[in-house]
Amino acid sequence: MRIALGATRARLVRLALTESLLLATLGVGLGLVFAFGGIKVLQVITPTTAARKAALALDGTALLFAVGAGLLTALLAGLPPALAAARTSLAGIIRSDARGAVGSRSRHVMLRSLIIAQIAVAFVLANGAALFSTSYFKIIEQNKLLATDYVLTAQLNLRGDTYKENEARVRFWTTLSERLGSLPGVTAVGLTTTRTFAPEVAAVVQGHSPDTGWSDLAEAALAIRNGAFWVACNIDATLPTERGLMPGNGSMVAALRTATDVEPVVAGKPARPLMDQAIRSAGASKPLVVGDRLDTDIAGASAAELDALLVLTGVATPAQVLQAPAELRPRYLSADLSGLLLPLSEVEIGKQPGWDVEVGDGALTVTGSGDPLALLRGLCATWWPAGGGPVTVRAGDDASMAALGALNIG
Repeated sequence: MRIALGATRARLVRLALTESLLLATLGVGLGLVFAFGGIKVLQVITPTTAARKAALALDGTALLFAVGAGLLTALLAGLPPALAAARTSLAGIIRSDARGAVGSRSRHVMLRSLIIAQIAVAFVLANGAALFSTSYFKIIEQNKLLATDYVLTAQLNLRGDTYKENEARVRFWTTLSERLGSLPGVTAVGLTTTRTFAPEVAAVVQGHSPDTGWSDLAEAALAIRNGAFWVACNIDATLPTERGLMPGNGSMVAALRTATDVEPVVAGKPARPLMDQAIRSAGASKPLVVGDRLDTDIAGASAAELDALLVLTGVATPAQVLQAPAELRPRYLSADLSGLLLPLSEVEIGKQPGWDVEVGDGALTVTGSGDPLALLRGLCATWWPAGGGPVTVRAGDDASMAALGALNIG
């Protein structure tokens, strides 16, 4: 009809693309309306915390992808028919009509292919939406298995100079928990967890995970700067693995310390709280701390006034053990955990049979023969009472030279 009225090929292409873009724009707009409405519905029916509900929002990248996909669909759906119409001649149409033909074979093939593709894509999208909806409502049903009757939740944010210090916030939460737990009819009191920042976040608990990334540290930094109480499970700078030393929780703690100018409360080694709690939980009367780090494992044992067995499995070195200050000195020393199965006299630091160690002029002189690790115990037993710290160790014979070489001391 448009060709018969004198429309040019450029106008036909422009009209076809305009129709496709208009339909695509309406489709994208309608989809956005449903998306915004769906999010509002999810925020109402989802049984979760305010922080999680606030996280239910349209992603900017997904939004741009949807708009781009809509425009691309308009081009793919509108451009082929437009080009086909532009190549059509009026004389050809008249001849085809005269022969009773409706269109060319190639055009019918193209139209059928587009219809089949449209139905296939619609089928895939419909099934995907159905599976998503089914999975979501199953999750909702799983949450309903948790009894929510007689459960009271509240959001608190400690501000002001009264709760500026960590100790004040700890006292507040401890007192609040105790008082709530003592109320008639209250059976349990606890805190909920979240991985995203919100003003009501009260505390940040930082432990080691190989999956900890920048986004996790960023959320924690926001909470700490907002006044959240910060607890670090441990401050081990490195983590021994079969491939060597890897960054430990202490390295992640250092990053947050630098970003917030706040010092965390350390619950684990070398602080006492976790040690004391472990002893109470186990009902231990004479516990032994076993570790491979002087600055955390052995320091924690010293802080808790416990005996410690140091194992030389990759972190502490013999030279560091010999030079260790008083608060980092273990009572027992072994190459690995097999030392737990040996008599105490064989792993306890003290004078060793077969080795003679003498102190003179700020140095240690060794003679004798035997196990290099026994020599290390003898060196510590002689040097620690003399004051400890850096020291030069000299070999008095070939056997002692070989033992010092095995210990990498000298």
